[in-house]
Amino acid sequence: MSDQATASLSAMRVIDLTLQFFGPNGEHWLQGAFRQGRERRCLVDAMAYLRRNHSIRRDNASWHIYEVVRPRIYAVSYGPKSVQSIWSESQFSDRLMFYNDNHCKSFAELCAVLIHARNRAAHDAAKTDSERQAEIIAAKAADERKQAAAAARWQLISGLEVERKSASVRWITRDTYILCPPAPAPIREPQRLAA
Repeated sequence: MSDQATASLSAMRVIDLTLQFFGPNGEHWLQGAFRQGRERRCLVDAMAYLRRNHSIRRDNASWHIYEVVRPRIYAVSYGPKSVQSIWSESQFSDRLMFYNDNHCKSFAELCAVLIHARNRAAHDAAKTDSERQAEIIAAKAADERKQAAAAARWQLISGLEVERKSASVRWITRDTYILCPPAPAPIREPQRLAA
């Protein structure tokens, strides 16, 4: 099983445990603060607490929840894979705290968000290895295209520099060469005549 599938399965487990922790009517859910005693916690603290207690590592539950709440908070749309690879867990936590405290209107809304995020994680976990391999191959092909473009750009620049240094074209490009102008000639100081 791939790392992404394992992370998605762990995310499903974290979301299930979070729903159980909050209770059927949200008795243990808290807004406006991180924690109130041991009984009530916000979404981010509850997930961190459950990860510690159940020794769950390398899950992407925060990302799945963020992908569900993002259209409700932010109008700007980022590609989901790029955000997942760029942001750290603390950046996801900041955004989820903002949602928990400022945009979530009721526990029923939070419960619906968590269920939708769990379904997204289940869909990611159910992807076949061939789909994952296709994604990896597409990413490698894009990387190879970038490297080929950079190599072609470098070859063009170095070819221009070699051409500039050749004796046959030096007299043409001496004053008009833009990319790599020649060094200025040193200024000679006038000689003083002895009196």
